[in-house]
Amino acid sequence: MGDLYYLSDISILVGFLLAIYATILESFSFTLGKLAMGIRVVNKEGGRPDFLRSLARNALRIVDSLAFIYLVGLLVARRSDGKQRVGDRLASTYVVVRPK
Repeated sequence: MGDLYYLSDISILVGFLLAIYATILESFSFTLGKLAMGIRVVNKEGGRPDFLRSLARNALRIVDSLAFIYLVGLLVARRSDGKQRVGDRLASTYVVVRPK
């Protein structure tokens, strides 16, 4: 039973570290995955989102990922004029193609 709690603790720690990683790097407008895909996160003026917008955007990943495969985020983004998931709508951010 102790191993199960240990794995649970590790999962929580990894999730927390990934959220911190995404929040900090997205406040600079990118993550490594976004950089590789040629996209970035911007605020409604087209600039870098500040730390609080990035934090709000990433905190709502929990809502977006309901139904396990980001189904809520996908459905909300498809119906949104700006193609924004729940976190983007709250934070007033957009994912756009990086200029070359």
